Amino acid sequence: MTVRSLVYSGDARQDAAANWVLRLEGADVSEAVVAEWLAWCDADARNRAAFDRMAAMWDAGGALERPEEGREAPVAAAPASWRGMAGRRPMMAIAASIALLVVAGSAFFIRHAYAPHSAEIRFARFETPVGVTQAATLSDGSKIELGGRTALTVRYSDDARMIAAEQGEAYFQVAKNRERPFVVQAGPVTAIAVGTAFSVERAGDTVVVSVTEGIVEVQTNPSVQRRGATAAPIVLRAVAGSRVRFDRGELVQAAEPHAAIGPWKAGNLEFRDEPLRLIVARINRYSDIQLEISDPSISDLRVTTTIDRQHIGSWLKGIEMVLPIRVSRPDDKSAVISPAA
Repeated sequence: MTVRSLVYSGDARQDAAANWVLRLEGADVSEAVVAEWLAWCDADARNRAAFDRMAAMWDAGGALERPEEGREAPVAAAPASWRGMAGRRPMMAIAASIALLVVAGSAFFIRHAYAPHSAEIRFARFETPVGVTQAATLSDGSKIELGGRTALTVRYSDDARMIAAEQGEAYFQVAKNRERPFVVQAGPVTAIAVGTAFSVERAGDTVVVSVTEGIVEVQTNPSVQRRGATAAPIVLRAVAGSRVRFDRGELVQAAEPHAAIGPWKAGNLEFRDEPLRLIVARINRYSDIQLEISDPSISDLRVTTTIDRQHIGSWLKGIEMVLPIRVSRPDDKSAVISPAA
């Protein structure tokens, strides 16, 4: 029987790293623990370096001694699940990876964590900066295309594939698996699919789900009822060529041309009878010119337009001619939209 342990080093960072190695080696590592570990790694680059060193030592079956005393002191008792591991590749060898990809001069961040005894990624976080779009393939074969300034988290379990959409927009091509639904939680709304293609856009509590293939069930979340925005949960089934929007406490379905879904992929931003506030939110995900609405009285003006992402300035000049607004430019990187005098 082989029982391995790490020891206190006299260095707080290395001791913390050793504890993380032991916690992640447990038989039941929860998603919350993985998230906490990722936050600790993100807090300081030296944390990640210390963790990598301790994980390598654990993989090699070694122990770290106190420099000044040279005696071992186990951080924690080794559970039975660690025993008899000689000659086997331990979980820590594939426990986690953190990747930083550079795309067109901008950073696209991905953080991955693997499930114990599995090669499948169970936790991943994706972030894109302003103006950068990126595609990714998940471990089950599902594909994601992220728009600019988008952030989402992937959490896979044995019976569900959960996506938390924090901001921005993403297009999902879901690998079919009826036993493991693909669930996108976007603030007040949840979209559920088993094998389909759809996009989700979130700007605060405004959420738009557009379907290009199959059927997606869209429903309001319990948090919406607690706020009193709706009297009971609303559930709609959106088919290919339709769109569901949650806005101001209402869930509404309408037809949606396929060409209008995921328009960032074509370089243009397309809007059909959209509120000005949603247009501004989307422009701000792609443009160096950041827009601001100064008065909420104009935020719900309805607009149908197509915008070339490379010529936002020209669009701002033109929109003044068709809407009761005026646009001021404090500097080259900002614009303020106000009611017309």
